[in-house]
Amino acid sequence: MNYNINNNAHIHYLGNELVFKLNNNLFLLNMYQSIIIEGINKYHNLRDVTKILQNYTVNSSYQKLYELVSKTVSGMEEREWINKSDKIISNNESGKKGEFYPSKLTIELTNKCHLSCQHCFKECGPIKRDFIQIKNLLAFLKKVQPFVHEIQLTGGNLCCTLNLKKFRNL
Repeated sequence: MNYNINNNAHIHYLGNELVFKLNNNLFLLNMYQSIIIEGINKYHNLRDVTKILQNYTVNSSYQKLYELVSKTVSGMEEREWINKSDKIISNNESGKKGEFYPSKLTIELTNKCHLSCQHCFKECGPIKRDFIQIKNLLAFLKKVQPFVHEIQLTGGNLCCTLNLKKFRNL
């Protein structure tokens, strides 16, 4: 039987830690849980996950370790973190193990806006003229895109920002 991470879940590496997100709930996994989730996402079966865990244990029989993995996976199934499946699907993953990338990145493209709202916390307005250079932004986004799960472009009135079509395919 194959196992997959829940389709609605997301895995994000933050340094050497693994953050598991499901239904807007975040879970910082311990080393044991991380190894199991990584193994399920890569190998999709308990046998290979157990073999990986053998590298981290001393004097544990394969059978005892397999039973422990099986019990942990059952608990993860109950929480709907993983599920059994005939299909093999690798899950949504971001970040890079050992490095620090945010899961969500918000970039303010401009502070120019036709309005001058008193409640605007972005301090935008008609006399503001700051724009991010499009070529610099595109170069930056291409570098971080493989590691960041969500990129939000915001700032001022985005209709004031030229060439928004360039961002459509990112």
